[in-house]
This record gives sequence, C-alpha cells and structure tokens, in this order.
Amino acid sequence: MKKNKNNPLALLTSSALALPGLSSVAAEPVERPTMSVGYSDYAEEALAEQDVLFGSTERYDIEVGQFRFVTPIGDSLQVKADYSYDKLSGASPWYVASDADGEPVQVMSGATIEDKREDVGVEIKRYADSMSYGARLGYSTEDDYRARSAAMTIDVESADKLQTYSAAVGYSRDEISASDHELFFGRPEAEDKYSSDMYLGFTQIVDKSSLFQVGWTHQRHRGYLTDPYKLATVELIPQAERRPDQRFSNAVSLTYKKFLENVDSALEVSVRYFRDDWQIKSETLSLGWHQNLSNYWRIVPAVRFYHQSEAYFYDLVFSEMPDKGYFSSDYRLSNYSARSFSLELVYEHFDWQVSMYVEEYRTGDASFFGRGHNDHPGLVDFTLANIALTLAF
Repeated sequence: MKKNKNNPLALLTSSALALPGLSSVAAEPVERPTMSVGYSDYAEEALAEQDVLFGSTERYDIEVGQFRFVTPIGDSLQVKADYSYDKLSGASPWYVASDADGEPVQVMSGATIEDKREDVGVEIKRYADSMSYGARLGYSTEDDYRARSAAMTIDVESADKLQTYSAAVGYSRDEISASDHELFFGRPEAEDKYSSDMYLGFTQIVDKSSLFQVGWTHQRHRGYLTDPYKLATVELIPQAERRPDQRFSNAVSLTYKKFLENVDSALEVSVRYFRDDWQIKSETLSLGWHQNLSNYWRIVPAVRFYHQSEAYFYDLVFSEMPDKGYFSSDYRLSNYSARSFSLELVYEHFDWQVSMYVEEYRTGDASFFGRGHNDHPGLVDFTLANIALTLAF
C-alpha cells in the first residue's frame, strides 16, 4: 500500500485523488484482500430561535458505520462487498409560514425523528489487457423506505495507455411507505420511484505529471418524487407538497490534476454544471491540494463553491394555487449558494492506512458565481467528520 513517490502519475491516479466514477486507467485487481472500516458523524447546526415559529431548533445528527472488503479472485477478477449502517435523530424542516410582520419563518417537526438505514452492495469486476468491466447489485432499507439497485461499468484504455474511455448504466427501484400515513393527509401508504442513469467519461494523460478528465451524466426519475414529510403554505393553509412525477437531468464535469514535483504535491481543479427539467441549474467549483509531508503522511485541504437556481414550482409561501398544481417550499429546491472547507490527513504505512477527514459546510446569500439571494429560514449548515482504517492482508 505504500505509494511510489518517484512516479508522478502514481500520485495523480491514486485512489486518494481519483474522483468517484472517474478512473484514470482500466488498472488491475487488487493484489491482496483489503478490508476497510470507517465511522462518520454528520451534525447539522441548530436554527436561530427567531427563524423558527414552531418546533425544535435542533436538526439532524447522523452516525454512520462503514465496512468494505475487496479481494482478488485469480489474476483477472475482483470482488467488492460493502455495508453501512446509519442512525439518525433530530428535527426536520416541515414547512414555511409568515410571522406577524410577513417575514418567512420555519415550522419544524414537532417531535424528534429517529430512523436507521442499512445499505449493502456487492460488485464483481473483470480485468483484461486494456479494459475492465463489472456489475454491482445494491439494497438499502429504512423504516419507511426500501431500494434495490443494479449497475454495470466498463473502462477501456487506448493502446498507448494515455486515454481511458468509461461508461456506466444504473437502475434503481424505491418503495416508499411514509411513517404515520394514517395520521397525516397526503402521506402515502405505498408509492414507488424508478431511477435510471447513464455515465460517459474520458481521461487523457497529458504528460508525465498531469491529466484531464471529462464526464457526462444523464439521470431520469419517475413515479413518486414528492417528499412525503414536507408541507407548503398555499392560500394560508399548510398542505402536503406536490412535485412532478418525472425529472430528467444532465451534468457535465471537468477535472484537471497536476503533479508539482518540486513541492511533492498535486493540484486538483474540478467544475460541474447541472441542468434539469425542473429548471434547476447549478454550478460547482472544487479546488484541492494534495501535499505529501513525508513517505507516510499526506494532507489534503480543499474548498468547494456551489450555487443553484430554484425549481419552477418552488416558493416560500403561495398566495394562490399554482396553475400546474405543483408546489414546494423545500429549501433544497430553492435558489441558494454554499461553500465548504475540508481537511483530510492520511497516514499510509506498508499494509495499512488511516485517514481522518473533517468538512465545514455553510450556506448563505453570497455566491462565488456572482448572483443569487435566498431568505429561506431553513437552509442547512453542517459539520462532517470521518475516520477510516484500511488493512491489506
């Protein structure tokens, strides 16, 4: 597991630098079985009391346990199995109302929500001389939710190994059975959601110290896309929100990685553009610096800026019923900007590796992209911390 610091591409193409879904080379299976265990804590900051009309100001806290096992089978096969367990507690934004001065205030869920989720996945991948292809099956369950998924991937290298062409397709079916549906009008007893996605990617090794990646993702969702636990104020009356029963989206990502030999580090710059038929448009800019501190230590500071426009059926409150009958005041569909700062510290020594990661995420009015204002009282700020241990046998 010890990296080769004398090879710039070894740093550029290491798993610590590679973005999810963007493999730089078709590669080969792991040489030995590898096991990883991790723990994450996600904590949302409490809302200000003046922004909450009713309910708790406390928000979600989520604890996540993770396990992964990867092993080679022969010279050309690799099997991966992973499992995660999430435990959630806290209050959630319910709907937006107006106070006595006509200012928007958040109504939170009246009781603390407690839930747990389990997720399991199995992947098998085959490696040939200049390509790899694989398939994955996944299953997750919550108190009110079940999902089954399947995906297939392929990566093909050029003869000179300077280009890699990647493709993937995926499909999932989700079954929703909202809690307390017999007590709240509009909450479904049983609904389904179907999702499919396709990915195409290209990686170019520019020279011995840099590479460029481009990716395109197309997603389609149909069925029940409404959040069963959200209300919206329409003509002064809170009622169950309604969203369209289909959603199509496209996203393009561009990434450049450059190894700087004189300082033994790598720069990573990534931009992403997203568009969907709900009229949401978003842009993301990510900057990361991967610095080797010694033969065993590496530190990775990163910053990310994000902005999105609002869905066409979104508003804080609705003075009248929208023409198409769709309406939501969910802050996740609003116009807002966000920025995050993260720091990862990695210690890697022969057959084992320890990584520690922390991220601060903040939303607000200021936009790195120079536009946008949001006065939604329920925007979320959070802190994420993770520690992981990986062992090779």
